[in-house]
Amino acid sequence: MKEFDYSKEVNLGQLKTELDGSLITIAVDEIYIEGGLTHIHFKADLSSAEQLMLTTIVDSHVPIDMEDEPQRVQLSKITDTDGIPYVYSTSKPLNHYVCFQGADDIVTEPHPDGSPHTPHFSNTLITDIGKGSKLTFRLTSTMDTVSKDFTFNENVYIKDGYIITKGAPFGATLDIDIIHPLYGLLFPFGRAVPVFGTGWFTMDTEDRGYLPKGLVIRITVNNSTGTETNLDEEPPATFNVFGRFELYRPKPPGT
Repeated sequence: MKEFDYSKEVNLGQLKTELDGSLITIAVDEIYIEGGLTHIHFKADLSSAEQLMLTTIVDSHVPIDMEDEPQRVQLSKITDTDGIPYVYSTSKPLNHYVCFQGADDIVTEPHPDGSPHTPHFSNTLITDIGKGSKLTFRLTSTMDTVSKDFTFNENVYIKDGYIITKGAPFGATLDIDIIHPLYGLLFPFGRAVPVFGTGWFTMDTEDRGYLPKGLVIRITVNNSTGTETNLDEEPPATFNVFGRFELYRPKPPGT
């Protein structure tokens, strides 16, 4: 299936950007509003996981008012050699800012009467940013694996991050999965990523991944599995892992 209709008010340009930045692998062919419906057509059929992702993106879509004035580019940097101003590209969407977090958010639940969530620019939501579960893991030599789930209280883009390890044995790894709370695994974001020794390493990309509110990032740290007969890895050990998210979050109106 590659054509979908939704009865929801959307900002077409913003929704297109969110779809392009998502984990959906099929390109959007066209998106338009007609007959009170939002029509989204893709160039090929979506998988069942991608259809779930699409519905989640549309359901969590919060239209942002774009400025009527053209966006101005400020050329404030010059080169050392010839004094000519230069510009650089960025993957940061319009009306978003960079936020570094060593924990996820406290997610506000809907009111009992079913009224909407607090808008993303409210003081309550802002103070809940980064106040959730920390990206800290400690495994002992008797533990095979530890998993934690992380969520955010608004739609965000995942940009980069980094991992710090202390005493990780050769063979230890981590997995990063995108989980739908009802249907389970949607996409793997990282699999068998090696962690070793004491130090830190970045998880860098020039791209970005759109994460609608409601989806879960599940991070699993796996101990090594070496034995006397398995010399490809060291024996399980006690070690620590700590991480940080680099996110693009929507700016509050007027900022």
